[in-house]
Parts: sequence; structure tokens; C-alpha cells
Amino acid sequence: MSNFTASTDGGSELPLPTMSVAGSTRDVPLVFLYDNNTPKTFITNLMNNIISINVNYSISAATAVTFEVVDPGLKMTLNNYFQIGQTVIYRSHNTKVVGDIVTNNIGTEQYLGYFLEIADVTISQGQGNSPIVRVQCYTKAIQQMKRDRTPGVIKGTGSQFVINAAKKYGLECVAQKTSQSQNITQASGEDVADSLWDVLTRLAGECKDVNKNPYIIFESDGILYFGSQQWLMYKWGIDSYPHKYWNKKLKKWQEVQRKVTYLHYPPRLDELGNPDTRFVLHNLPTIHKSENDPLEGDGSCVVDRLNGVRLRPGMTVNVGDIPWHTDDFLITQVDFQEMAPDPVAVTFATPPRQETKIKQISVGQIYPGSVEWATIIGLETRQKDSYNSGSGGSRRIGPPARYEYDY
Repeated sequence: MSNFTASTDGGSELPLPTMSVAGSTRDVPLVFLYDNNTPKTFITNLMNNIISINVNYSISAATAVTFEVVDPGLKMTLNNYFQIGQTVIYRSHNTKVVGDIVTNNIGTEQYLGYFLEIADVTISQGQGNSPIVRVQCYTKAIQQMKRDRTPGVIKGTGSQFVINAAKKYGLECVAQKTSQSQNITQASGEDVADSLWDVLTRLAGECKDVNKNPYIIFESDGILYFGSQQWLMYKWGIDSYPHKYWNKKLKKWQEVQRKVTYLHYPPRLDELGNPDTRFVLHNLPTIHKSENDPLEGDGSCVVDRLNGVRLRPGMTVNVGDIPWHTDDFLITQVDFQEMAPDPVAVTFATPPRQETKIKQISVGQIYPGSVEWATIIGLETRQKDSYNSGSGGSRRIGPPARYEYDY
């Protein structure tokens, strides 16, 4: 089960176990790496008993794969097959390949394998007599970084430190330059030393670009991303278009290629006037904008799974088509089920803005706190007050008299 060949794309191309379940062929995108003493019957039972696999990619965390297994009599649990730290290989969808929605053509060579690690196990009663084992896996390299208590041995500062840390654990790295130095806390008394991941996340929190935008750090498909969301915009997408901007330093117009993926409902038309059906939305996307929100806009959409499973956090997408709301966004999260025909859930947002950078709408015309409703609907009114005479003089009693309307 551990036979695989290394890939230069940051993953591994490996044979996928195919199990026969109830007369049908079942594709299971997981490979457990065990020693040669592990019974083959366990691998077969495990694959046959998996009832769901959920995949989550997020701009604030590492790749997460959660699967549930029916374990009759707790036999697999008894043999400690779901031990914390167990290595699992997940067959991920190659983001560099876009399939044909018409022919549904995606070859098996368009998949890559990435190493995960079991980090959390929950056992509970299932709907029947057998218990359910819920297993959460995260990227192996990130879990190892969390256990590495000697980050000081990694050379370099700032972004070079991040690149070297990623390289140590087999990850590729996309990093924005920064001169900020990492801060490493050593073990002292009851306090343990910082892990490598602690140092990396703290460094990201302390870094800001020239426009004071904060950095983030996350992993996706074997690549460690380090930089501001503004910097990530337009660096990753299926399509591209030329964009002109005024370079203040050089005092001249310059042109760059912006990369973007279009998520439109209904599909936008290509240059030949044909519908672009590479990424098909199942319904109108949800787009939200608020004056008081540090995000200029955010939203979500549901994408057909053929190519939707190839979307990743950090990609720039143009979402529409909604008048005055169609815009470019950064994908922040992607969720989908494996071994199921369900579509892919995608959330997106524009990069956070500094408060001083938020363009305020004008104050506008000032109105009184309240007005007579009759004046709003354009009626003339004559108010007749009721007064009562007494020793103290005239005084108003009770509420004002009703209005008489002249039509």
C-alpha cells in the first residue's frame, strides 16, 4: 500500500486502491501507510467501511480531511489502527488541470497524493448497533512543525526563514518578502519552548507590508503560503487579463497580467460568444457588502464538482453576475465531500482594509429625528387643540385633537 513515486509538483503520483462493494467499484482517495506486518484484511475492511470523507481547505489553516468509519465490534479500534500520528495519503485533485464539463473528461493522471497525519479521533454510537469512528487528518508537515521544538536550527530571517522551514519538511513555499525577524521563545521553567509552527504563525502576525497590511500563513496541497492577502490577489487563477496602473515612483503607466478564475451565474460568454462552462455555478452567488465591515465584500457560492474540487484558498475569482456587486475576490475556504456527487461550497472575500483606507460615503442630507406622517404623504393638516380654562389659566388637556385632512 505504500508504493508510490515522488512527484515534482509537491505531491506523489500513486496507485489508488479500488475496492468492490456490493457489486460496484468504489474509489477511495485514501491510502494508509502501515508496516508489512499489518494484515491486508484491515485495509480492505477500512476502505469498505468508510461512509464519508469531507475535505476542507482554508486560508487560515492547513489542509484538513475528516472521514467516518463504521467499526463493528470496535475491532479496528482494538487493534489501534486509528492511532494518533498515523500517516495517510490523500489523493488530491490537481489544480493545474481543468476538465471538460461536456465530456466529463478527467484522467487518473490528473491527481496528486499528499501526506496527512491522524490528529484527532472520536468514537461514538452510530445509528445502528455498530459504533462510528470519526478521524480528522491534517497535513503531515504542519503536524511535524508543531512538534519541532528546535526552530532555532533553521537558518535565515524573515521570508527566507519561512522558505527554509517549508523546505525542511518537504513543502514548497510561496512567500512575500519581509525583513521582520522571527522571535523564538526558549524553554524556561514550566514553559515549553516554541514549536516551529508557533514561530511561523507569530512571524506572520507581526509582519506587515508597505501599506500596513497584515500577513497570513496557511498550507494547501503541499504548498506553504506566507504573505498579505493583498499581495496574493491576482497571482493565482485559471485565466488572465492585462491591467494598466499608474506607477507613482516611476511616474508612468505600466501593464501587468492579472490572474483570475471566473465564477458567474449564468455562465459568462467567451470571446467566441459561447458559454464558459468550466466552472458551473448551481445558483446565484451570495455577495455581501457593508459600510461598517473591514472587508469590502464577501460571499459564497456552490460550484459543480468536476472543476470545483480544483479551487483553492488564495485563488483570485471574479464572482457575478450581479449589478454593482460583481467583483474580484480571494477564495478563503473550499469544502466538499469525496465519494459523493455533491457540489463544492466556496467562500470568498476581498482582502481586509485598514480603517484609514476605507472610502466613506458622503454625510448626505440631514433629516429631523421624526416628522408628521401626514407631511410625508403630502397632506395639508389643520391641528385643533383642546384647552381647559381654570384658575391657573388656559392649559392643554389630553392628547392633541385629531387631524382634519383637506383633500
